Amino acid sequence: MTACLFVDSIMGQIRCKKCGIVISDRETVCPYCGAPVLTILDDDKPLTVKSYVKGKAKKSKQKFRDRVRKNRNAIVSAIVGIALVVVLVFMVEGQAPNLEKVYKEIGGEGTCCILADDGQSLTFDTNPYDEADTSYGEAARMIQEANAKLKFPNSVLVKMFNTTEAQGIQKANNRYVTVTWSYYPKRGLEVEYKLK
Repeated sequence: MTACLFVDSIMGQIRCKKCGIVISDRETVCPYCGAPVLTILDDDKPLTVKSYVKGKAKKSKQKFRDRVRKNRNAIVSAIVGIALVVVLVFMVEGQAPNLEKVYKEIGGEGTCCILADDGQSLTFDTNPYDEADTSYGEAARMIQEANAKLKFPNSVLVKMFNTTEAQGIQKANNRYVTVTWSYYPKRGLEVEYKLK
């Protein structure tokens, strides 16, 4: 026995494979020759234009949903990855510096370097006794090391050591620290690093 197959999607009609007569797509057997209409294997319903198109649409929708799920998972994974990178960056560079630690690391125990009692500022004076000698000496080394440890660029250091009295108080900032400095011929260079 030969099954009927659809050949015309207009008005839900199919052509019988055995006798070639056009019949309704709702028929389960050809009314002229008795040949069965091709059926879908899983639910044993007649394969009609409507059911064929509906089946294709279901498969297409499912493929679309699967792609959306995969894309959604990829987007969520990317967002989580970016969030982790941001958190790690803040953990590594996200902590305010400890000025007491900087003070000890640069060997600040002396008259030219003073750590505030609350640990919020670190002050350098290249001429603490306001003497005629204005060479920077040990204070210059400490300022240079503190500048590096507090992550200020070398350009700030260059500006510090080239400041004149006429320029007055100068200032630079980074994320956690503000540095101010001034130069007076009789007092030398005075620098203060202060936590924000």
